[in-house]
Amino acid sequence: MTFVNVPITSSPSGYDIRLCDDPIEEIWSDLLLFANATILKKCSSDPKLNDDLVKYVVTALRQAREYYVASKSTSIYTKPLLLFYCINNLTRAVLTVKNDSAVNKAHGLSLFKSKDNIWKINAKITKKGTFRQLAEACDSDWDPDACSPFTLADAVSMCIELAPDCGNYFEIVPSINAIEIERMSEGTITFKINEPIRKEYPKIAKVLSKKKGFADAFEIAEDDESGIQYKNKVNIPRGAKKMREIGNPLIREHFLFSLTPRDPGVGFLELLETKSMMPQECCYYLMSFLLSNAVRYAPDSIYKWLHDPDMPVDWVIQRICNRLARVYPNYMLNMLLGEKLRFTTGSVI
Repeated sequence: MTFVNVPITSSPSGYDIRLCDDPIEEIWSDLLLFANATILKKCSSDPKLNDDLVKYVVTALRQAREYYVASKSTSIYTKPLLLFYCINNLTRAVLTVKNDSAVNKAHGLSLFKSKDNIWKINAKITKKGTFRQLAEACDSDWDPDACSPFTLADAVSMCIELAPDCGNYFEIVPSINAIEIERMSEGTITFKINEPIRKEYPKIAKVLSKKKGFADAFEIAEDDESGIQYKNKVNIPRGAKKMREIGNPLIREHFLFSLTPRDPGVGFLELLETKSMMPQECCYYLMSFLLSNAVRYAPDSIYKWLHDPDMPVDWVIQRICNRLARVYPNYMLNMLLGEKLRFTTGSVI
């Protein structure tokens, strides 16, 4: 299939857009290219990549794909477990290639059960394991030891693809929220914290002012009953080219962007004074680990949660599984290639 690429600098998100008929299958097609030993050796930074590591990566990638395919034919009673096997193998294969060394075979999370509520199931990050190596590989200054254990609610609240929906319907306050960003050719970047969002996050102005580099980049332009409007403090010369060269990197420094299609110019801004904002890759790995352990080791709790008339747990599990299957392989492909790709059937940036 022929890809249509949008130049990376034209998008505030920084993603290189690939238009295709089936994003999930295109992502897996690219990943499985590295399940060939010859291709893997050619692309490795170490031309003498250890044969044992090559065999491990090739097998782990193929197993990850088969676990994903198998998960599509199962219900939520089993799907989370197969998806975790998929995600775990995929993560370890990518980390092996990225580090040119074997990964720690422990998953790196210690489960703390809670039978009361699905949102309260949680895990503590251990000193060694795949999860910690994943955190180290992410382009982030996140400290895994800053706040542990983490609950399912914590991970969902920090997840771009899940926080808005779950925040609307459940007792979860998202750590991030969608904000529309306007870029203008005269060198102005503006975004507004509307009153409904400000009401939900009453300390938002103080929180934003404390975030690294934010006060140097943006300042309050208006503050009235409709909300708080910010504009760039950093000087951006007039013209679309300068906006791409200076404005877009400034936006990317402070906003997160979805890997699934959304309205153009919508970014996600961290609005809570959290101790530690987990990388998106780690959010997904943690959610997958927690749900897989619940269905594997606590079927009685799963039964109880699924039959709770006040909580649509089946919707929650299915939504998380859908996002895991759609988004996580894309993150791993980007990590493997060292690029920022986003696969979509439309032209939304």
